[in-house]
Amino acid sequence: MRHKINIFIALLLCSTFIGCGGGSGEGTHVNSDANTSLNTIDGSVIKDTTAPNITITGENPVTIDFGTKYNDAGAIATDSNDGAVFVTVTNNVNVNKVGEYSIEYTAQDKTGNTATAARQVIVKDITPPAISILGANPTIVEGGRKYIDEGATATDLKDGAISVTTQSDVNMLLIGEYSVHYTASDTLGNTSTDTRTVIVQDSKPPQITLLGDDPLTIKYGFEYIEPGIIAVDVLDGEVPVTTTSNLNIEVAGDYSVEYTATDAQGNIAIASRTITVVETYLTSIIKDKNLLNCLLEQDLTYASQVTEVICRDRRIQSTLGIEYLRNMTKLDLGNADYYESLVDINKFSPGEYDRSKFNSITAIDLTKNAKLEYLDLQYNNFGLSKQSLDLRKNTNLTYLNLALNNISHIDISNNTNLEKLDLAANNFTAVDVSKNTQLVELSLSFNQLTDLDITSNIHLTGLDISYNSLNEADLIHNQNIETILCSRNNFTNIEVKHLIDLKALYCSSNQLTSIDVSDNLMLENVVLDDNKLAELDLSNNVALRVLSLFLNPLKSIDLTKNIQLERLFLDSDVICYGEKCELK
Repeated sequence: MRHKINIFIALLLCSTFIGCGGGSGEGTHVNSDANTSLNTIDGSVIKDTTAPNITITGENPVTIDFGTKYNDAGAIATDSNDGAVFVTVTNNVNVNKVGEYSIEYTAQDKTGNTATAARQVIVKDITPPAISILGANPTIVEGGRKYIDEGATATDLKDGAISVTTQSDVNMLLIGEYSVHYTASDTLGNTSTDTRTVIVQDSKPPQITLLGDDPLTIKYGFEYIEPGIIAVDVLDGEVPVTTTSNLNIEVAGDYSVEYTATDAQGNIAIASRTITVVETYLTSIIKDKNLLNCLLEQDLTYASQVTEVICRDRRIQSTLGIEYLRNMTKLDLGNADYYESLVDINKFSPGEYDRSKFNSITAIDLTKNAKLEYLDLQYNNFGLSKQSLDLRKNTNLTYLNLALNNISHIDISNNTNLEKLDLAANNFTAVDVSKNTQLVELSLSFNQLTDLDITSNIHLTGLDISYNSLNEADLIHNQNIETILCSRNNFTNIEVKHLIDLKALYCSSNQLTSIDVSDNLMLENVVLDDNKLAELDLSNNVALRVLSLFLNPLKSIDLTKNIQLERLFLDSDVICYGEKCELK
């Protein structure tokens, strides 16, 4: 109260002073209104008509995304007299509606001066939809199947749930990495994309399907015929199958066949089939009753029991079923011997036999009898039919006698273990024994041979090539020969001097004019009838026991050193010297 009185007195005094002293004389009305400000600096009264100054904080205009919360930055107002004044805000912004809005700011000073300002707020939909991929990403799928994508959903702040378009390059038939692209657009064209990675792999093995029976039963000796197997991979299609087996059709028992299939990715599938080998009765496979009876007489019941078949002179006509005798090592279906020992005689001598008992086989299948070592089919009818005798798989053969048939060709190049081979009395014009290097005895008599190469047969001890049309015989490599039969050929010379083990030489009915046996000290039998020998030196052949020189132009023969002689055959006019000449 006291302060107000003092102000009043001061104003009164000043007024009096002005009124009393030299001014213009013009007075200024003092407005006593409460809303009127007075300025007493120069003694005049000044009215406050300036509104506050409003400053908008932040951006103006401002753009916000649809649906987002809007926090206005506000405004400040200052007045030249009042300083900071209060700002009233009017905000009609709707963030959930696209459009342009205005926020009004109002400030009033104490004298009532009012100022306004506005901020422009633009609500736009600028956010694309949000895409959510359903399921795993990346996703791994097995190739070869249909790919079913789990899809994706999209939600927009303005439009809510919206549709999603899908684009895929997934190839389920090809291993690799692929993409599924998802796209969603709202009504204002805001677009978003997302991608799922799809990895197509092949981790599954092929599917193996066995055709035919499983388990499967087969008879002893019968070939196993694979019923079939199919392996299919979902990506590679049909794939190859490898087979392994412990099956032995020559022994009754249980076995297995294992199948393995591998696809391009290395996935392996394995399947197996059980095979049971059962015994085979001879009565079910041997069709010739005479052959069957011969086997049954040996107390044989099953095919697996047969190791040797010796059925000579049994009127056998067919060998059908013999191919199932897988354990057979010896087969003798020949007939009576057609000549005696090589050492005793070199002339064809079939003898007196009851031919009605002979076997008369024309064909035989031995391709499955791999264990066969000994085969005698002498004096049958092979060669009469067009079916040849196939011995190419009988590689274990050591003895083969096909004498006295009608065979003109045979391949024995695979029979490299042969030690004794008799092809006498057939129709051969040529025989190749170059692969039969183990031969010890070779008989090719009574054929039509014009040439023969035995240079590879270095183990030969017995050679019968009589009754052919040979002009020469190269024996230079056959150092082990002990017996030679070469009668009834066209030899003019035969070199035997180097054959130091030679014991028997039968070479009648040739054109020999000379022969040197001076180094053949082991000679015991010399038969050189019907040649052109004018002389023969036997002085070194002291082991000689048999000598026959009929029908030669010999004048004389000196046998004084041949005291071991037991048989001597000379023409009557030949002069003989020595104590053994009395044998003449």
